[in-house]
Amino acid sequence: MSSRRMHSPWGLLLLVTLGGAQAWGGPRHGRFSAPIHRPTLSPSQELRPQSRSREALRVGKRWLWPGKLRLSTGRPSDGPLRQAPVGTPPKPLVEPEPPPAGEIAVRWALPKRRDLPVKILALPSYAATTLGELRGHTAILVGQPLSTHTGLCRSWLSALPSGYVCAAEVNVEPGYLSSPPAQEKSSGWQRFRYGVVSALVTRLRGTGSFLRQILHKGDGVTVTQARGAEVQLIGRQWLPKSDVQLYDPPDAPAVKLDSVPPGQRLAWAVPPVGEDGVPIFLPKSDAGPVAYLPRYGVLYLSEGTESSPGRQAVVLPESTRVALRAVGSSKPAWVSASQFEVETQQLRRVLPMSPPPGISTDEHWIDIHLSEQVAIAYQGAKPIFAALVSTGIEGSTPPGSFYIYRKYLTQTMANLAGAASQYDFREVPHAQFFNGRIGLHAVLWHDKLGHAVSHGCVNLSPPAAEQFFSFTSPDLPIGWHTITTPSHRGGPSLPRGTRVIVRK
Repeated sequence: MSSRRMHSPWGLLLLVTLGGAQAWGGPRHGRFSAPIHRPTLSPSQELRPQSRSREALRVGKRWLWPGKLRLSTGRPSDGPLRQAPVGTPPKPLVEPEPPPAGEIAVRWALPKRRDLPVKILALPSYAATTLGELRGHTAILVGQPLSTHTGLCRSWLSALPSGYVCAAEVNVEPGYLSSPPAQEKSSGWQRFRYGVVSALVTRLRGTGSFLRQILHKGDGVTVTQARGAEVQLIGRQWLPKSDVQLYDPPDAPAVKLDSVPPGQRLAWAVPPVGEDGVPIFLPKSDAGPVAYLPRYGVLYLSEGTESSPGRQAVVLPESTRVALRAVGSSKPAWVSASQFEVETQQLRRVLPMSPPPGISTDEHWIDIHLSEQVAIAYQGAKPIFAALVSTGIEGSTPPGSFYIYRKYLTQTMANLAGAASQYDFREVPHAQFFNGRIGLHAVLWHDKLGHAVSHGCVNLSPPAAEQFFSFTSPDLPIGWHTITTPSHRGGPSLPRGTRVIVRK
């Protein structure tokens, strides 16, 4: 390199970088005499002499530098290699603190975004079948991360009891099995009121709802608050209060069948739509009613007892007897008779059936009796409990044999935007589907159990819906919002859900 180039600014910079501080007029070792991996030294520092020992030139071995452990790259150590004295016992490993007695240490995964559901997939791939969803601030159990990198997700976590979630969508926290960080509840519906449009035609004020602007009689709405002469819907639209009829959910819990006295059969008193009570009569009497039963009053049918034409002999349990109302009054009534008669058409009876073919001794299954509007839960041939239902109008709940394939802790139920009837019901609890869009769920927008008034689903009271939800399979794992049991290839094989028999 020419002298003019070496003393130019760029030449000096290159010389200092490659030759180190001694390029400033000191004794030179050549342009590449200093190891190029070493940083440039200040003028006051000198290059250390290179060690040529075999131990110093070993590459890929571990060197113990003061305070650090590094891999050798041919650079000499700053001091002699420090080794532990012979016979020095190794330091004990620090064990994690054991969980309290009776607790199991687990890993919980929570969604990073509350507004977006996290899908639980059958395989570690977004193209796999969806087994369930995680929503809100709830937590599910997860295992160790997988090294699999497929598609848009770089790391996957195994969900328990089956499936996978993308690690980028959740935050993982250590904890104990008995104390989840957060769990979703099915009681969100208690914040709202539900009802149907009672006016022939009404118009919504405001925008932002799933519903169209003009509603017709029978359309369903979810109400968040009442203010003055208007009610606010879930989509922040307003509706005249006089144009909507709001309901309280029906109070008709399921009844355990082992509580029915021997030789008698369970039934409910169900008045015609629009009436509140069912009249009761003295046995074989032509006189008028002596009292009125409340809606959904529990009765026991007397087997083999003669009764008047069109009536059924019944016995009142104590819980129903104290709820009797006087004729023409809302005051309590007391009648000393032990037996009464009720018109047969105002009774909904439990009529058990034999198990269908293929049902094992301990298998759970459900019988939905359309003509009686009653659902019965069985274990093998034994009926366990029963409840009043409302099935679909005009045969929209078809008979047949089905299996529960999907369950939701809560669900938004809304009709298609172009459908003739409109409804938008939020936070409907304990929905489980067995025939397409037909399933069992709680009803919050009418009090007409015992009558076929739904769009096809099997409506139950909220406590009865919860009891059937707990009775059926697939079980909803901890923290899961929904679970599905589809037929898929390659993923975890989930058993078929509970069988549902719908009969006329």
